[in-house]
Amino acid sequence: MKNHIMRSEPLLTKPIKSVNMSVEFEHMCVENKFQTFGDLLIYGTNQLLSKPGFNYRMLMELFNFLTSINKKHLLKE
Repeated sequence: MKNHIMRSEPLLTKPIKSVNMSVEFEHMCVENKFQTFGDLLIYGTNQLLSKPGFNYRMLMELFNFLTSINKKHLLKE
């Protein structure tokens, strides 16, 4: 992701707890010290899948959330 996109994208500074994600997703974020979507989205999908508690269900929840707000382009492969 290009640096200027990261700086200009408000979602990346938004706290994960401020949106309606599952309790399991929130626990995984706490475990991995992900506080904002920027903390999470600096990683590609394979890197995320190697994080403790992050599985394909978490990936689909993230993908569905990003898709619902037209931001799926922020999720890197």
